[in-house]
Amino acid sequence: MNINPTSMIDISDGLSSEINHLSDNSGLSFHIYEDKIPISDETKKFVRV
Repeated sequence: MNINPTSMIDISDGLSSEINHLSDNSGLSFHIYEDKIPISDETKKFVRV
């Protein structure tokens, strides 16, 4: 897969918020593969995933 990023965004407001922002401004839709999002063991101890 040859991926050439054309932009970046700070996701400090949360991933879903920024995906909506990108979608609204680009006219594109996104499909999120939850199983591909890395979550540390430390985080899993404190939240229900």
